[in-house]
Amino acid sequence: DLTDEELRHFLQDVQHEVFHLGDLLLKQGETAHGLGILLCGKVKVWRAEADGKQHFLSVLKEGDFFGEMALLDTGTRSAYVEALEPTEVAWVSAADFHRFVAGASPLIAKVLARMVADLSHRLRLLGDRYVYLRNRTV
Repeated sequence: DLTDEELRHFLQDVQHEVFHLGDLLLKQGETAHGLGILLCGKVKVWRAEADGKQHFLSVLKEGDFFGEMALLDTGTRSAYVEALEPTEVAWVSAADFHRFVAGASPLIAKVLARMVADLSHRLRLLGDRYVYLRNRTV
């Protein structure tokens, strides 16, 4: 994980935004431009089906991030992210992230290692949830 000093350096020039209970930080289907890092607070991640049915995916807390796929492609958001309490987010645009990588900062290995670890964990959870749901419907 990053030290406090390394995180401050990484986030020094990014936009910060405060959200309140019930605010939507991201909306499913909107154009993705970057990722958010939770500086404080808690959010839930959920998807909506065409019929309006909501599917809970995760709860994220301080230090977690979301929207990371926007750093890799220019697709649309795959889920909603909603504040469960007062929340502050640092937004890292894809352009800023790519500039950071191009600068060959020694911090990038730590940042990418954290992202890969978190993505792997989320994929495992998704796999577990799939197996559970598959077994329920059989």
